[in-house]
Amino acid sequence: MQRLFIGLELPRIILQQLLALREEIPGARWQSAQQLHLTLCFIGNADAELTEQINSYMNALETAAFSLSLQGLGYFGPVHKPRALWLGAKPAASLIGLQKEVEHRLSALGLAPDTRPYQPHVTLARFSRNSPELSPGTVKSFLARHEDYRSPVFEVACASLFRSNPGPAGSLYEVIERFDLSPAT
Repeated sequence: MQRLFIGLELPRIILQQLLALREEIPGARWQSAQQLHLTLCFIGNADAELTEQINSYMNALETAAFSLSLQGLGYFGPVHKPRALWLGAKPAASLIGLQKEVEHRLSALGLAPDTRPYQPHVTLARFSRNSPELSPGTVKSFLARHEDYRSPVFEVACASLFRSNPGPAGSLYEVIERFDLSPAT
């Protein structure tokens, strides 16, 4: 069994910029370059047969390639005890269309879609449940210092099937298959 999800890889230049955003925040576990990605759909545990079916169903995606930029910082959880810091994606319409197509293809395999609304983001840092409480200004000041961050626009030409490999510094993600989008018109 392997733990899988479908997501987007980020260009090297953007990975370098995101790594440069790191700063000292108590309890923050910043994501490494091998952990930075944008999730489309979480799959969970899959055996070899299901993985092969996913590869078959995901080929020939009908969504056209599109341009995307990362912008809009935020956090999940209360400001004094966040679970994660994240960076959003704009414009989201094409991205959400791709996510819906991927979700539809996976549900045809009997995989249940996530019941939460899709919020496209790249997780920059995670906090453990045991992290100390932060003063509300800690996260807000980080967001304020980086509120103008906008990544360069990049082309999304494929979606990727990732395998999650657990490790002592958190899971590392390995691309095991890529699915081309249709050419932009």
